[in-house]
Amino acid sequence: MDEKKGKIAAVIVTYNRKELLINCLEKLLQQTRSLDSIIIIDNASTDGTRECLEGSDFLSNPKIDYIKLIENIGGAGGFYEGIKRGYERGFNWVWLMDDDGFPEVNTLELFCSLDLNQNSCYCPIVLDPLDKNQLTFGFCGFFNNKSIYFQSMNDVDSFIGSYRTKIISGYGNFFNGIFLNREIIKSIGFPRKEMFIWGDENEYLFRILANGFNVWIMLDNVFYHPRFPQTTIAFLGKKISYIDNPATWKYYYQTRNLLYINKKYRSQLKVRWPILKCLLSRLILAAHVKKIRNFILLGLFDQILGLPYKTLSQLKK
Repeated sequence: MDEKKGKIAAVIVTYNRKELLINCLEKLLQQTRSLDSIIIIDNASTDGTRECLEGSDFLSNPKIDYIKLIENIGGAGGFYEGIKRGYERGFNWVWLMDDDGFPEVNTLELFCSLDLNQNSCYCPIVLDPLDKNQLTFGFCGFFNNKSIYFQSMNDVDSFIGSYRTKIISGYGNFFNGIFLNREIIKSIGFPRKEMFIWGDENEYLFRILANGFNVWIMLDNVFYHPRFPQTTIAFLGKKISYIDNPATWKYYYQTRNLLYINKKYRSQLKVRWPILKCLLSRLILAAHVKKIRNFILLGLFDQILGLPYKTLSQLKK
């Protein structure tokens, strides 16, 4: 163990993607700086994930800490459990990722090459593995008197070329390969598991910033995650893109989570207009895309009325 950096655990949240999980695990075990533990939170997979791990001999590796939950509690619940386990087991840093993402073999070494600050968390750039000149997601940013905005630039060369340094303050892309210190966890707690998916990661980012911690992105450190398929509709001469996901119930959580973030953080981080712009696009979608309309409206009304979050089983009825 590098005494200066302390103990490091990777946390992977998985659900019914055993082949992708195996690929992620292989990349973690190939890291040029070894991990102290790999915590796998299995969100009650039904595709034989545990049997696949056993058959591939991963579970005999003492570094692998596999936990299978009794129900699917979403990415938010999975990261809640994974971060909590890493914190309670005393790790100094947790390195977070989904099962469909994976790092370069030197990603962890590059993190550890920094003069790490326990009051900061660190992010790699996230690229599409099929087109490595494309950023997978836009970024949440924090500049100019803590003004939050959403960066939609996807061309990696244009993005990196606009900066002269290899590490910049204020950008984040949670939870895709972020490197998080236990002191931040001790101060702000764990993700809000009731948020389930699509927005829980941004809430955690904003909570970190609102509590005075910093976020850095390393422009020379790479993590891979596939891009989501998107569909575009036209409205008043403008193009609005949305994730064309068959799990339309996810739009319930996205709508609720956006409203929550706007209410909770708009005063400290001035998030109102970016969030409201995103919410407006969702209302336009609700008017034009019938298959997601009811979930967007349900999320809108439940949040306004202050009702408890609906569970996945309730939404699927």
